[in-house]
Amino acid sequence: MNDNENEIERDGDDDDTSDLLKRLHRWEKASKEQHSTWRDDAKKWYDLVSGEQWSADDKASLMGQMRQPITFNRVGPMVDAVAGAEVLNRQAVTYYPRELGDAQANEVYTAAADFIRDNADAEDEESDAFLDTITCGMGWTETHMSYEDDPAGDVLMPRIDPLEMGWDPNANKRNLTDSRFRFRVRKYEKQDFKARWENKFDAVLSQAQDTLEDTSSNNYSSPRDDYTWGRDENKREDGREITVVQMQWWDLEKGYAVPGPNGDLEAVSKEQYAALINMALMNGAQPPQAVKHDRRVHYQAIYSGNVLIEKKELPSGFTFQCITGKRDRNKNTWYGIVKAMCDPQMWANKWLSQLLHIINSNAKGGLMYETGAFVNKRDAEDQWSRPDSMVEVKPGMLDRIRPKDPPAMPAGMGQLLEFATESLPQVSGINLEMLGLVQREQAGVLEAQRKKSGYAILAVFFDSLRRYRKLQGRVLLDFINRYVSDGRLIRIQGKNGTQQYIPLMRQPGAAKFDVVVDEAPMNADQKQQVWGMLVQMMPLLKDAPIGMDVWAKLVEYSPLPSSLSQEIIQGLSQQESPEQQQAQQAEQQLEQARKTQEIRKISADASYSEARAAKAGADTQKTSIETQREATEAARERAMLEQIPYQAAY
Repeated sequence: MNDNENEIERDGDDDDTSDLLKRLHRWEKASKEQHSTWRDDAKKWYDLVSGEQWSADDKASLMGQMRQPITFNRVGPMVDAVAGAEVLNRQAVTYYPRELGDAQANEVYTAAADFIRDNADAEDEESDAFLDTITCGMGWTETHMSYEDDPAGDVLMPRIDPLEMGWDPNANKRNLTDSRFRFRVRKYEKQDFKARWENKFDAVLSQAQDTLEDTSSNNYSSPRDDYTWGRDENKREDGREITVVQMQWWDLEKGYAVPGPNGDLEAVSKEQYAALINMALMNGAQPPQAVKHDRRVHYQAIYSGNVLIEKKELPSGFTFQCITGKRDRNKNTWYGIVKAMCDPQMWANKWLSQLLHIINSNAKGGLMYETGAFVNKRDAEDQWSRPDSMVEVKPGMLDRIRPKDPPAMPAGMGQLLEFATESLPQVSGINLEMLGLVQREQAGVLEAQRKKSGYAILAVFFDSLRRYRKLQGRVLLDFINRYVSDGRLIRIQGKNGTQQYIPLMRQPGAAKFDVVVDEAPMNADQKQQVWGMLVQMMPLLKDAPIGMDVWAKLVEYSPLPSSLSQEIIQGLSQQESPEQQQAQQAEQQLEQARKTQEIRKISADASYSEARAAKAGADTQKTSIETQREATEAARERAMLEQIPYQAAY
């Protein structure tokens, strides 16, 4: 029971609390009146599976006749066969995001859900709940936070005894998806109750017993009660225990639909919408557009009698999730496969017991003798039916003793017994192939086909289990976002098969996912089936363009030990497929061509630079020669000009 979560809803005033308790008590009473017969039948079905297959009246009648009730339990193995099929073919839940940009969150949330379920032993709890479903038609679990072992909180998903649960009598859809309310009734020792709700302990003890009304909470009993107090109902009412009811329901409330951060519509209450308007006005922005609509809000109340212990909102919806079996339309109740096997099993026991009694009674058919034939008449009566006895007769009296012919076995007794035992597979749909008890030679294909046909008859139970996994997967996703995404480390498996721990952080924009239920590659039976198909496909797969990541995925379905499979996966992840090698070679060739082109370009640029430099040098040299020539000519001209006056003077 989720007792440690923070209370997020305040208790109302006295009038509101009184009205709420009256409504909850009314729901309790309606559920009790509708399902009281089902509870009596469920106890009988559980007795049948455990081997208690004689009614109290029949057993007393046999014991009064000095006859032992004989029980050959054939129902138990059939129930175990269906439960074992679920264990060998367990399914995994995968989250696929609906929004762009959440592909990585898909892997993280799926790994987080697997990690949490592994720590909570969810598979074992759900297998027990499925066993309840095929027995009595109802299997229950509860998803809640527990802070008893870890202060940070652990998500638990325990199985709940179906006889502790109650539900809306008007619900008729599979897994009670259309139910208005669900509740659980438990009995707490006084010290345990005080440790959980100390502030309500005195109020619960001080309330008058006559104020509890005639609710179903006073009429529930669990196997633990029988073990503690025995089957005497009066011993239980000694004041040592306090009955507590945990009720969950939903109400329609007026609200608004406003655009969210990603553009999607989000449902908010009146108070939340008013807060959004005030925030927008304070920031000088336009208030968000909204559309009025009725929203479904889930609540939980814990109470004892007329004392409300706590009330709060359930953002995740119903945390009580159930797996339903077949539905009785007229009674609107649910039942499993055991209901159909009750009469064949009980009549088989009765006819077997009666047949043994007839054989024992008629082992000797009686005796006719003349008076005085025996030495001791009383000893003869006591010793006659014993095969190793010695009965003394008087001399010459053997001819005067004549045994009676034993009566013949009643006609049809053996056929009736055989009919009852053979009717068990027929009425339940569990054939001998599913039990592995076929006493004849037949082809493996035929046996597999008959086994498949048997599972097709039981498909309604497995379909309800699949639907339960989707419903519970949505609740678990909300728990991960709301309570677990606080940075704690979770274990995930990388693509190369290595295990690593990463912090789980809250991602506000990744809240909408599609929950898909698929076969998990961890079950031996599923591995054998998949591996058998893969072996037949190997000639085609070896030449197919498949990457190493796909081969690594196929290794997970091999019947090899998990440790060896992980090593093979790691080895494959370090290798490159032929396609990858070809792509790498092509990339290397392109890189080499690019480098060659760059080298050629650099060489061409260098040649061009050298040519320009040579041309520039030649131009410079030509310019220097011309300059020198011009200077020489200028000097010669100056010299000639200097010689002219001298010659003239001479």
